[in-house]
Amino acid sequence: MKLTYDSAKESFTVHTTMRDIEFIQRGDLYLADFRDHVINRAISAMTTKDREVLFEKAVVKKAQQAGTFIKNTGYPSEQAAISLIRSGNINNAPIEVQDIKNNVEIYGTPIAAIRGRTTQDRHVTRRDTFDTGLKE
Repeated sequence: MKLTYDSAKESFTVHTTMRDIEFIQRGDLYLADFRDHVINRAISAMTTKDREVLFEKAVVKKAQQAGTFIKNTGYPSEQAAISLIRSGNINNAPIEVQDIKNNVEIYGTPIAAIRGRTTQDRHVTRRDTFDTGLKE
């Protein structure tokens, strides 16, 4: 692989065996056009209904139950949810590891988990848990 820099265009080119990829500077970033490298655009344009059709009804139902489990446990990451199931910390869980993986494959990662909205901003201290009048 060879790399060349063009100071006139403020770009650099990566020469590969398949083709040359040119990175052009836009602000502080160097951007390249990778549209030719995207092989299957239909996968990225599928809706959840289209993805549900690819699975059996029972698998979709278990994936929805896994989504409810993820919601009720505070939107952990996929790996953290799998760890909850495998570790045995939650007894009699009606879902399995594959159900969590299917949920993420069908519905994607929950937006709340991506945006970091899974924790409260205010911390509860011991002083907030009892009535000061009763203590006196």
